[in-house]
Amino acid sequence: MAKTKENPVEQPVIENPVETLVEPVEQGNENPKEPVEPVTGNPMETPIKPDENRVKVVVLKRFRDKYDQKTWYEVGDEPEFDEERAGDVIGRGLARLKE
Repeated sequence: MAKTKENPVEQPVIENPVETLVEPVEQGNENPKEPVEPVTGNPMETPIKPDENRVKVVVLKRFRDKYDQKTWYEVGDEPEFDEERAGDVIGRGLARLKE
């Protein structure tokens, strides 16, 4: 511990402050992170999988698309959604199943 003129309270002496803040880097890591593929396209576009079950609904109240904020569904429109998204829209009273 050392006292300084500016601060008479004893302070711990740190030999090399940078070494205390930086963790050592391990060489030869057994599990390196796998390379990440770059994202292509618009990440806000509706993710559509070809093997999903699609459901057609009838819009009851005007609402904006969850993934593409520029798209509005007007009353009477008949968009197709995957089952999970259709359930969400129907559950909030924005649409009903098309018969």
